[in-house]
Amino acid sequence: MNAPPPPNAPPAPNAPHPDADLHDLARRHAAEADRTARLPEPVRAALLRSDVISLPVPAAYGGPETDPVASFARVAALAAADASTAWYAAVSASAALTAWSLPPEAAHKIWGRGPVLVAGTRRVGGLATADGAGGGVILTEGRWQWGSAARDADWITVGARDDTGRELLLTVERAAFHVNDDWQAIGLRATASGTFRLAGPVRVPAALCRPLDDAAAPAHRPGPLGRFAAPAYTSGLFCAVALGNARGAVEEFEERARTTRRLATDATLAATDHVRRAHARALVACEAAEALALRTLADAWDDTVRGRALAPVAAARTRAALAHATEVARDTVDACLRLVGSSGVRLDSPLQRRQRDATVLTAHHYLGERHIADYGRARLHPTEEPDA
Repeated sequence: MNAPPPPNAPPAPNAPHPDADLHDLARRHAAEADRTARLPEPVRAALLRSDVISLPVPAAYGGPETDPVASFARVAALAAADASTAWYAAVSASAALTAWSLPPEAAHKIWGRGPVLVAGTRRVGGLATADGAGGGVILTEGRWQWGSAARDADWITVGARDDTGRELLLTVERAAFHVNDDWQAIGLRATASGTFRLAGPVRVPAALCRPLDDAAAPAHRPGPLGRFAAPAYTSGLFCAVALGNARGAVEEFEERARTTRRLATDATLAATDHVRRAHARALVACEAAEALALRTLADAWDDTVRGRALAPVAAARTRAALAHATEVARDTVDACLRLVGSSGVRLDSPLQRRQRDATVLTAHHYLGERHIADYGRARLHPTEEPDA
């Protein structure tokens, strides 16, 4: 009898992608999702059946326990179909890292019955008081921004401050919140990334309360994913959405370039030298940026697996490479839209949607330019503290 493959083994040659059906649905419904500002039900249902929303969950709880490089690949492939669908997956997978720092019985309650959509924000937007009876807290009030995927989530993680001044990360059932329909953005329109608030006081047991500071919240299970730097894992997922979105734009541009003819000539865009050169330059730049991003993630993961602490300059390099790749991905989408000419100006153009999604992704604080500046600081003034 053949032994089963390890959890993160690459698929066998010619094997279908584990998310192939989800990719097809997301691609076919992408325009509808953008127009209606919500994931169509077939896409939502398929996403909730896929373990792409629970990538880092420990195998002990039935999760895929996927390393950061393999997680990057899964999310990027989904983003090539539709960035909003992939953003749901990236946000949920990021929040699912909490599975490592919760007591096993609490983590198993949330993730032990299959893939679970978890939304969340680490921003401190709630107030809590100590619950003397159970050792947890009572979350008394709160309002949070950037509630991506909260509308469809089963659980939400939120930052809160208790009456002793402690900053906590609380995992709370979705029913405790009112999610506002106020996400009016130019891109990632179907991600429901608006505000949400506490509907009323709710008791959060001690098992679902942990320090907001990752260093003060040690893993409850052994394994390198429990030790891996959460900001790098999350930034990798978010960068994967940007690069996957760029791949989708490239595919759509190349398909259109083969049939679109330039004005006053019979030549297609694909047969035009300056288009070929500009497209190749954009592709090479994007592929190089992605290669560096993956290399830094792989190096950080290797250090973690070997039990080595990630040096500050290496951590800064990883975040900078991911931020840089996100910028280059946006530039690649811009180039595709520019090169396709007047046929890309319509609002229903897929390349228009790709560009709007790329613009919003680049604005995310996990992928901002400050991470590039932090790497420069780490190289030039290693004793200076990074900006908050």
